[in-house]
Amino acid sequence: MLGPLTYLWLGKTQNNGDAIDLLPQLLNVYSELLHKTSELGIEWLQLDEPILGLDLPQNWKQGFELAYNQLKSS
Repeated sequence: MLGPLTYLWLGKTQNNGDAIDLLPQLLNVYSELLHKTSELGIEWLQLDEPILGLDLPQNWKQGFELAYNQLKSS
């Protein structure tokens, strides 16, 4: 499944803001998805982040750390 950072990177914002600012809200959705898949008996789910092969701005690198620390606890 496409990871949250790549999802935001590929998307567009309505106000031409930085999409990484939407990460906290999107992480809530991903956390809920992980809980629901667990309830269905799914033992693992692969999240792919192809944008990690790019030279990302520092705030996106920090977003990666934030995202996966939060998702790990989900």
